[in-house]
Amino acid sequence: QKYFGSIKLKKPVTFQVVKTKGYLSVQELSNGLNISVRDIQVLNPALRKPVFTGQKHIPKGFYLKLPATLTLPDIKKHIAGSYKQKQKPSRFHRVQKGDTAGSIARLHSVKLNDLILANGLNRRATIYIGQNLRIPVKDEIILAKKEHKIAAIPQKSPPKKIIVKEKRVPQPVSEPVSETLAKPIQEEVFINPNIVTSNLNVLKTYSKGNQKIGTIKVEAEETLGHYADWLQVPTQQIRALNRLKYGKPISIDQKIKLLLKNKTVQEFEEQRYEFHKEIEEDFFESFSIKEFDINEVKKGDNIWTLCLNRLEVPIWLIKKYNPKMSFDSLFPRQKIKYPIINKLTDG
Repeated sequence: QKYFGSIKLKKPVTFQVVKTKGYLSVQELSNGLNISVRDIQVLNPALRKPVFTGQKHIPKGFYLKLPATLTLPDIKKHIAGSYKQKQKPSRFHRVQKGDTAGSIARLHSVKLNDLILANGLNRRATIYIGQNLRIPVKDEIILAKKEHKIAAIPQKSPPKKIIVKEKRVPQPVSEPVSETLAKPIQEEVFINPNIVTSNLNVLKTYSKGNQKIGTIKVEAEETLGHYADWLQVPTQQIRALNRLKYGKPISIDQKIKLLLKNKTVQEFEEQRYEFHKEIEEDFFESFSIKEFDINEVKKGDNIWTLCLNRLEVPIWLIKKYNPKMSFDSLFPRQKIKYPIINKLTDG
């Protein structure tokens, strides 16, 4: 009171808590309990946006908060018959040479406009080789996202900052969308935050005795612990398979062998995609990018010190701007493109 006077505090929100025994559709939960999706979202900020657009179900084992106006017996009675056995899959398509947005939409039996909106593509449905386009799922609420233009790479030095203008993606229209063949990503700097560009596919599989083995290349932010969790195998088994000593870290682009005994290739790739998609979604909810600059590598630099100390940019984002660069062999005077990050203001 000395500094702020008499403050009227809001009454604490009261709610019921139930641990989910399976996966739940937020829309079915809303309809069945006669509460709004918005109320569920406010009470459960830990649930990600895809849950509320229909891309994902409420996870199994989640401590779900619901309005105190509902009784626990009523809640449990309703959700007992609403559980789903599996989470909705995270389907994606890695763009190959010769692909078009239309051919990808036809391959996965989805509407072209839905594919465009789900990935924030421009009016020409421009796609780039190496992108991972998210395939919309059934009954998904697809919202228009911002269209992020591509800025051409500076050809002369000293490089100039390139301003990237933004505009809204148009709503679906009845007229045909002009689509183009997938372009090589190295021709331009790709900055669409709606699309993951890491190579998330299992490169090859083979059998060794009665075990199925898969090979991948390590991407930014990944650890052996992640692989073990996604595959439901002990971390030590992956270490032994790759002859890695305990405590030795893995590095970006390093090839790693995986045990595919409890999960399929598709299940592993879906979990991996969801991991990277979540990282990028969380980042772009707090930050924006409107321009980029060029940094010249100095003697003694490595990608970790550059990202953490000088550029203050996450490694996965640097890789998005430098898709063909080998980060384990930087050399003096090498040019690295990096984005200028701006924190979004609340509201």
